[in-house]
Amino acid sequence: MTPGRNEEPVRSAENEKAVTDLARLMVDRATMVEPSVDAEKALFPVLASAFFRDRRRALAGARPGGPLEFGAAEAVLLLTPLMLETARVVWAYLVEDATRRGISWSGEAARQIFGDQAASPNMEQPGDSTPLTLTVGQWNHVHQLVTQVLTGPGKLPASRAVLLADAVVGRGRLGEGPQA
Repeated sequence: MTPGRNEEPVRSAENEKAVTDLARLMVDRATMVEPSVDAEKALFPVLASAFFRDRRRALAGARPGGPLEFGAAEAVLLLTPLMLETARVVWAYLVEDATRRGISWSGEAARQIFGDQAASPNMEQPGDSTPLTLTVGQWNHVHQLVTQVLTGPGKLPASRAVLLADAVVGRGRLGEGPQA
């Protein structure tokens, strides 16, 4: 599978949990540049459930072709479904890259790489003593994937998407682990 396209990765409870955990971290990071996203955290479990039941519908929202919005006269875009889609695409990329290199990735390893303090700090590649990391080039690719998903048709303006991608990736694209 080529990441960034709309193919579905193999659907499993493990993949859904990994995508959900990664999306939750992305939403947390997005609050650094979009404080209003903090209000969505209470809705996260409901939005994630709806996303995995019908991804296209969760991304389309109430109006045809547009993302889920709420509000009266001024509709407010919910970023959580977009972050779930972003996490799905990033997870697919990480799994595909790991498979190509002959290593195994887990949701916990992905959370650790993205700076989740609850993830095991000594997560290691099975059969190897090297901690799982991403190269600068891989971080840049993750940043590009995040930006592409967020700027898809009917979604966010490029400047806002790049700002969110910067928050999601953190310093990882500079060769350091992401920092909150």
